Amino acid sequence: MDREESKVSDLREHLQEIYDRRGRLTPDDVVEVAKDENHPLHNRFEWNDSTAADAYRRTQAQELIRSVRVTYVDRAGAEQKTRAFVAVRQPLPADETEDDEPEINGGYRYIPAEVVAKDELLARQALAEMEREWKTLRAKFDRFASYCKVVSDPVFELVDAA
Repeated sequence: MDREESKVSDLREHLQEIYDRRGRLTPDDVVEVAKDENHPLHNRFEWNDSTAADAYRRTQAQELIRSVRVTYVDRAGAEQKTRAFVAVRQPLPADETEDDEPEINGGYRYIPAEVVAKDELLARQALAEMEREWKTLRAKFDRFASYCKVVSDPVFELVDAA
């Protein structure tokens, strides 16, 4: 087992321990336990409140942007809704970033859906990303469905906890 696999295995054990002690596992449970400076999960969190607050506000802004929908009528005459802003990987030009400012959000920028839909290149890029996400979700579904079948088998034995 390499170091990365060991770290994942350790993480699983720590999370399982929280679940076993509390009978549940929520983000609040993990944060509360990790507040203890001696807990192995403590260093996986940002404890500088200023830095953490900024990161949380960015997360809130992302949720806000993703929450807005536009309504349109499809070709069959049915009302549909879609996000009003589409995340497209598009780094800012050099003159719009500061040298000491790291690239935030992986280079994704939100662009109005109408602008993306009318721009062939942006539309293809957005649809390709959505297709990758769909395939990832489908694979996740298939793996967990397979896992459920195996775990319900009386001869099931967990081989790797990572």
